[in-house]
Amino acid sequence: MSGRCSTPSWPEFGAHGKDRISVRQALSHQAGVPGVAGGFALAEFTTPEAAGRLAAAVPLWRPGTAFGYHALTMGILMEELCRRVAGATLQELYDSRIRQPFGIDFFLGLPEDQEPRYRDVLHADGPDRSWLDPQGLDGMNSNAPVSTIMELPNHRVIRAGGMSSAGGVGSADGLASLYAAATTGIDGSAPFLGPRTVDAMAEEQVWGLDRASGQDNAFAVVFMKPQPGRNFGSHRAFGHEGASAALGFADPAYGLGFGYVPRRSEEGRTRGRAQRLSAAVRQAAAG
Repeated sequence: MSGRCSTPSWPEFGAHGKDRISVRQALSHQAGVPGVAGGFALAEFTTPEAAGRLAAAVPLWRPGTAFGYHALTMGILMEELCRRVAGATLQELYDSRIRQPFGIDFFLGLPEDQEPRYRDVLHADGPDRSWLDPQGLDGMNSNAPVSTIMELPNHRVIRAGGMSSAGGVGSADGLASLYAAATTGIDGSAPFLGPRTVDAMAEEQVWGLDRASGQDNAFAVVFMKPQPGRNFGSHRAFGHEGASAALGFADPAYGLGFGYVPRRSEEGRTRGRAQRLSAAVRQAAAG
């Protein structure tokens, strides 16, 4: 993760002082580009054009001085870096190196023949919903022409494109298997991440007040880290809480891969059902 986002692989990203930020910082939500003025069209997210708009954006804070959840643009950052460095899309790499070899029931780009299995994410969106300022930090973070980012997977264009920050589709077993395949191996196979990489992925990069949401948060590279407000795992765990309080994580301290996917919006964070279940699972494993 050494080096800078702007050179040599993505020089355009260095505009407006973003040349000072490292790849590690960019992928731990410190780049200051959680969105762009005017937002992104649904079909635009996974494209080089979206990456070009993000590269040209003026950061909302001086990169590296704060962090804030890049809810949707994190996917754009990861996907463009894959295109530039590996010469393939993140979706292609995931499918050929992880999903297919390990038989994981989780997709970045849901095939047409899997569509009958999909069930819409049910979310609350009534007239009492408070106005979201499109020019505010929360509005920039929800940078799509939808009522709420929880609606995004319900659009076929998002599911088909495999937007890595909001378009992953799969079962809870598939999500758990993905984390297990990375860290412990499944069905007798070796894990696809070595011990040093697991340790690197679990290393906390930032913790404190999230500039975008105003809530406490902690991030490793890309992944969330457990902290009092999201106490989903041990100090070695890394994973992510998602829309509707879905939760997936790896916890090397317990040899766990965990997946929870509710259909309807639930309470999230430490008090939510998913994280209470994760505590029960860890307690059982410890016993």
